[in-house]
Amino acid sequence: MAGVRASEYEAATITVGGAEIMMAMTSVGDGAFPVHLDLDASGVPTAVRITVDE
Repeated sequence: MAGVRASEYEAATITVGGAEIMMAMTSVGDGAFPVHLDLDASGVPTAVRITVDE
């Protein structure tokens, strides 16, 4: 959380078991939010969408 709190945008990444994990502060509250990876026709990532419901 230190990286998140120190960030201008209240977001940071940490490495867990070799994977980069993004952490971010929201005004919505605590919880987990669904993350969707959009791919083009050849399977290349084109967008990451995070659903945050209020």
